[in-house]
Amino acid sequence: MVHNKTKKIIVYALILGTYIYFSQMLLKNLYDIGKKTFVHWPYFYSTIFISIIFGILLGLGYIINEYKKQGRWNINIVKLLIIGIPSLFCTFYEPIYYLINIHPPLALRIIVLSESFEIFTGILFGYVLITSIYKKQEKL
Repeated sequence: MVHNKTKKIIVYALILGTYIYFSQMLLKNLYDIGKKTFVHWPYFYSTIFISIIFGILLGLGYIINEYKKQGRWNINIVKLLIIGIPSLFCTFYEPIYYLINIHPPLALRIIVLSESFEIFTGILFGYVLITSIYKKQEKL
């Protein structure tokens, strides 16, 4: 039993490590292309989508356990509304900021426009998205 659990953890760690390695290679290439061509949007949006997918991968163990359960698939709407939608908005805040020209208070702007903000909120959104799906046991 412990041996099987250890194998699962090793496979999970390899999946995460491989994803991190290849996504960083992709981002480096897109960054280098952006330096040469002055077209930075592929790098920016790739960073966001890579972080959302990483959050989904972090919740992979949860969704696999839910898959094994009996019952009907459901979505935790409250969790999506309270955590998911705000984190999605924060993830795409920078493009929204430049497209619509929203000006938040200075203290919030310092946090929101930091380089890592959309990465963290993207990971949070991906994790909340995947862990909002669950199986509900049907009552007889």
